[in-house]
Amino acid sequence: MPRVCNSPQGAQGFAPIEATEFADLMRNLTPCLAGQHIAVAVSGGADSLCLCLLAKAWADVQGILLTALTVDHGLRAESSAEAAQVAGWMQAHDIPHHILTWTHQDDVHSNIQARARQARYGLMADWCRKFEAKVLFVAHHLNDQAETVLMRLNKSSTLFGLSAMSVMRDEQGVVLFRPLLNIDKERLVGTLQKQGQNWIEDPSNQNTAFERVRVRQYMDTLNGQGVTAKKLVGAASGARAVCEIIDTAANRLITETSLHAKLDQMRLRIELLKAPDVILSRAVSKLLMKQGGGAYPPSPGKLERLVKWLKCCDLGACDARTLAGCLIQIRKNEIQIKSELPRKKCKNRVE
Repeated sequence: MPRVCNSPQGAQGFAPIEATEFADLMRNLTPCLAGQHIAVAVSGGADSLCLCLLAKAWADVQGILLTALTVDHGLRAESSAEAAQVAGWMQAHDIPHHILTWTHQDDVHSNIQARARQARYGLMADWCRKFEAKVLFVAHHLNDQAETVLMRLNKSSTLFGLSAMSVMRDEQGVVLFRPLLNIDKERLVGTLQKQGQNWIEDPSNQNTAFERVRVRQYMDTLNGQGVTAKKLVGAASGARAVCEIIDTAANRLITETSLHAKLDQMRLRIELLKAPDVILSRAVSKLLMKQGGGAYPPSPGKLERLVKWLKCCDLGACDARTLAGCLIQIRKNEIQIKSELPRKKCKNRVE
């Protein structure tokens, strides 16, 4: 049976989120969605349930159709009962609801959270495209953002990684929207308590085998030293502001140096290489992702080695390099980026 909860320790005293505050969070998105269809990811936890109820009230005022989506991941014996519990809550609030089932082999034991996350987004994005839901709301909040900063810091991430999660991004052709990134989790709990709405506690949130759980527990220690979630998110916001400037410069560089491209390759003037390293690296990363079709940029180390090779390459006779599904070479004073050749035909890989 689902572990239903309604009064966790520490939630009292946090101001609930009112409709006017949520409408303010939606201000920039509202004009784009009038008369449209949106979806909300609802696991049954306090975060997603709170977001769904707030979004439903807002959508009704705006004349927007809202559908709740729950993924039955099948990783725990209780998952089907939890999905059914969410369905009952959605029916009580007159919210259209669909359960999406992840079909997988029973031996999902390695990298469980990452694989489940990928499956969730894939199933929900497929549903959104099929039923023309333009935006998928997800309930990541301030504490999630702070944990992400710490996890990426531990992995020696770049400035772009330390900027953490964005409010809005593309997810397989669907807009993924996180309106609660600056809202403390306890306020979400307080909002549900005010409405008398129960929620489900996922036991995996206490399993220290998962990195995020360990980081969440370490946050208590950091809080005792004055390093709060709000301060970490503030640092991430500062990093994101710098990243946006670099992104703008990189996009401009690509536009100014692009030559006529064929369907199977991108061509750029050699002047691209005169840009400052940080802008050049970002531009090359964007070009590789676009041509190679990857969901994630190449690793910082490999990208750095590729850029160094490009800048030091003999323009008269230059070998090719491969990275991120692309073949990169310099020919006739221009940079060419093509889809990667079969591995056996290309010996110079960036490792």
